Amino acid sequence: MAKTTFSGPVQSLGGFVGAGVNNVVTMTAGTTALTVLPVAPSAPGVTPANVVSPGHAGKTLILTDASYILNLPIINATAPNNDPTNPDQVNNTGMEFEFFLNADLTGGNTVVINTGRATDAFYGSALVVDDGGGAQETFPAVAATTITLTATTSAGEYGSIVRCKAVTGAGVNGVWFVEATLINPDVAAPAVTPFS
Repeated sequence: MAKTTFSGPVQSLGGFVGAGVNNVVTMTAGTTALTVLPVAPSAPGVTPANVVSPGHAGKTLILTDASYILNLPIINATAPNNDPTNPDQVNNTGMEFEFFLNADLTGGNTVVINTGRATDAFYGSALVVDDGGGAQETFPAVAATTITLTATTSAGEYGSIVRCKAVTGAGVNGVWFVEATLINPDVAAPAVTPFS
């Protein structure tokens, strides 16, 4: 099925089932500009900027033992002119990205998740569980714009999961709500916050 837009609210008496090959995307190592839809939105008559993206929002993004730089989209809270049901509006609040690490990071491999611009910030928390026992809660510093997972003390083990949801954006101040459960290697040094 092609892109389908509902102006809502949408009610399902039997639930919604997100199942099938396109609900999970195995990410390629390197730098990726994450997109909401399979083709990045563009103005009418303008060639889309990215015609090869599978679309990332609302899917589980699988990360392996490799290095990634994942750049979230810029949060846009612009109200649509005159028609809040316009399917081509640029407002993207509510988009959500879920990252799942399916292998332990090794060596110098890192996963870096960045906000789309320096004035967007991460808020929320991460529960960091040491695989040798113990846990701690960590919170982003004010205006944290980066989440980093490593193979040593920054929670880069198999089973770690990070969810980022765009909850607001006022002018140049966008907020990503973060929920994360991170598994830290059992090392002598305590886990360090992944937020910076």
